[in-house]
Amino acid sequence: MKRFPVLALFLLLVAGRCSAAPPPAEPAASKPGSVYHIPYRLEDAQHLLVRAKLNGKGPYNFIIDTGAPALYVGADIADKIGVKPAPDGWGVFDRLEVEGGAVLERVKARIESPAQLKGMNAMGLAGVRIDGVFGFNLLANFRIEIDMTQPKMTWTRQAGLNLTPMSASESANGKAVPTQGITQMESLTKMASALFAQKTPPPAPVPRGFFGMEFSSDKADTAQVAAVLAGSPAAKAGVKTRDKITALAIGGDPAADVQSAADLMKQAATVAAGTTVRFMVLRNGKKVTLTLIAGQGGI
Repeated sequence: MKRFPVLALFLLLVAGRCSAAPPPAEPAASKPGSVYHIPYRLEDAQHLLVRAKLNGKGPYNFIIDTGAPALYVGADIADKIGVKPAPDGWGVFDRLEVEGGAVLERVKARIESPAQLKGMNAMGLAGVRIDGVFGFNLLANFRIEIDMTQPKMTWTRQAGLNLTPMSASESANGKAVPTQGITQMESLTKMASALFAQKTPPPAPVPRGFFGMEFSSDKADTAQVAAVLAGSPAAKAGVKTRDKITALAIGGDPAADVQSAADLMKQAATVAAGTTVRFMVLRNGKKVTLTLIAGQGGI
């Protein structure tokens, strides 16, 4: 009988050691020369859409806009995260993690929702909520290669640019002076938005159809399934990796030939949730027709 307390103490010590394992380390900030493969998709308005976490929260949806002068984060998102803008409208995020592994620390951002984003979200033009914009001061930290036939971009961290981090003095004083170019561009954007503001209520958003597969291209004139998400409409329809898509028919429309992966993604972008889509595929030299009903979300 006296052995049981000793055994119980031993088991308690073993359990304590097992539960004390350190948490997994966060990804380190991107270093010059680091290469990342960043997944993206085309939203309904044909912008490149990527996802990122801010201060460990998210992910949030950002469109890539090389014409935007800065990183923009919606005021409501910044408020949820707890980042307050300085009087000049700039804020700083301790950490930005782009899906695919690229990480920046002490990132400057304009804390506001540009009029274009407000309009897109109100009208449901993108098919998803857009939370911000990746503009020049973030994008210029990377050399970015985009092949529209592939599901991922290649980002290579550049040395010597370092355009986003805030200096210690700026952070302490809560100041980050925007360039004259950024200020001028913002003024022009607001003026154009006022001129072309919509006077009638926006239509209800139409959710974009979700297939649950990724496409690649082994030849310029071929679209091939690279991956199928388990439990997705594509998986339920019997789509398999390496299937080559040769044509598709949306709803009751006649089948349209698919010339490439980019052509397939362009046609699929018009599919609304709940729409029946027939895929004509070439599998092991045989022609197969597969039918699915698009779900909610993106491709």
